Amino acid sequence: MLFDLNKKPVKLSASKNIKKILCVCSHERSGTHFLMNSISINSNYSVNPFLNFDLIPFGDMVNFYSPTSVENFINQISSITHLDQKYKLSSIIKSHHCPLTFKNLFDNPNIVFLYIYRRPIDVFVSFKNFVDHWNWNEGPKKNTLFEFITSSPEGQMQRYQEKSYNNLFLRWAWHVNNWLNICSSTNNVLPIYYEELKINYENTLHKIFDFLQINYSFLKKPSKDDYIKTIEKNYIDDDYEKSIDFINSNLRDFPDLRKIFV
Repeated sequence: MLFDLNKKPVKLSASKNIKKILCVCSHERSGTHFLMNSISINSNYSVNPFLNFDLIPFGDMVNFYSPTSVENFINQISSITHLDQKYKLSSIIKSHHCPLTFKNLFDNPNIVFLYIYRRPIDVFVSFKNFVDHWNWNEGPKKNTLFEFITSSPEGQMQRYQEKSYNNLFLRWAWHVNNWLNICSSTNNVLPIYYEELKINYENTLHKIFDFLQINYSFLKKPSKDDYIKTIEKNYIDDDYEKSIDFINSNLRDFPDLRKIFV
């Protein structure tokens, strides 16, 4: 189904069987597509297509730094009337933005958020491979993992930030810290730990589907190929251990995160 947004046709899915629109948020490379695909393969929510809430293709339609603009845009796409029938957006919205972006939508009964987070060392290994994969300036391209983690954000990755950070660790830590604080203070945001979803798949999905008010029975697992792949790189032991030591040392400034990851 095509939604006509500001005279720009965008292909999205809609369904009469959806109660609330769904937004899956995360820091980059935190298991976002694994979560989205797990929900889609077992429900009426769709990832074919999903709505990539990003500068492309929505940069000319929404101001990502204005919670009011974001709220108005989400309200605009939340439902569609076709042949006197009302349909709810069933395409999952995907975002890597900070929580301030969605400030006006927290506690909104028409939308639910899932926030997935992952062990920082695994995030940065995957994130470095991701940044190195593209031929544009997505972020700092460094020789070692440690240099990557301790580098300042640059390039296109900065579109998700609300402010500058001295290094990528702080960018990740404040993203996760701020989102988890939102999870504890609102009733329409549920945190999901990637390792729990991976190891305890069915029980974690049960919790998610209860939150989404979805009936479920037998739960299938999505294909491991349904996400952006990059070339896996092996990092020398010294670089990997040095990176872990840096992460653990700096987690002392984030006591709530330290309880989770150390």
